[in-house]
Amino acid sequence: MTDKIKNQLVLHIPYLCVSLFMTKLSEGFRLAYGLDLSEKLLNITDGYALAFKSYFPSLHPTDLVVGFAIACGMR
Repeated sequence: MTDKIKNQLVLHIPYLCVSLFMTKLSEGFRLAYGLDLSEKLLNITDGYALAFKSYFPSLHPTDLVVGFAIACGMR
């Protein structure tokens, strides 16, 4: 039974890593200055600078949902 669990963990680790990285990208978009899409896209680099100041993934619910959705889409 432990071999099955180990195999499943090994198979899903890349998706977990992608999901956690996508939470940072979602956080960067969320933190970008602007009210509408065009303003946010103009200031997206500032948002990414704020998001990547810490090494920890974002635990904001929106960021977690986006990261999970992208990882599921890749699966």
